Amino acid sequence: DKVPPEAPVFMDVQVSDSSVMLSWAASTSEDVQAHVLYRRVSEQKRWEPLITLSRTADRYVDKGVNQNTMYEYLIEALDSSGYRTPAELSVQARPYDTGVRSPVTGLRASYDEGERRVILSWSYSPRKQESFYYVVYRATAASALSQYKSVSSTRQTFLDAELVGPGTYEYAIKVMTESGAQSPLSERARVTVSSR
Repeated sequence: DKVPPEAPVFMDVQVSDSSVMLSWAASTSEDVQAHVLYRRVSEQKRWEPLITLSRTADRYVDKGVNQNTMYEYLIEALDSSGYRTPAELSVQARPYDTGVRSPVTGLRASYDEGERRVILSWSYSPRKQESFYYVVYRATAASALSQYKSVSSTRQTFLDAELVGPGTYEYAIKVMTESGAQSPLSERARVTVSSR
């Protein structure tokens, strides 16, 4: 056997915020043993083997990618004699940032009667390294839930001493990043402020 196998052909590339799904028409040569998928970051010269797949495989989901990075992919057929035929064309894919971050959890509100203030606490675990801050939302009997104060990312507590009188107060927290991404509002926490 001195004839290289027929080349596989990329058919489709689908990108999400956390993966790249590649599909191709597999080599139809009878002696194909495997397909080898290669990847490189765009503008790099060296192709790195990503995974070796069966002769019948026609798709792969790459989950080891970073957002806003352009990747290039190349696939080749490998036959029983060791001949390799790379696809004639590589494909590109750039996982994107949806702009949505995970929400704050475990928001709790309590009233400190002695100091006449509401104490908020919550939990948050960012999924990526980036600059962000918290926005506290507040509602009172006289006002709907709206942005109230901002809190540094280094804190997961807030003291509200600017109370407008007795009654029920509701709070929620949102995460905002410097790039403009944000989380949904957290679940609301409700607390009653006494008249003393």
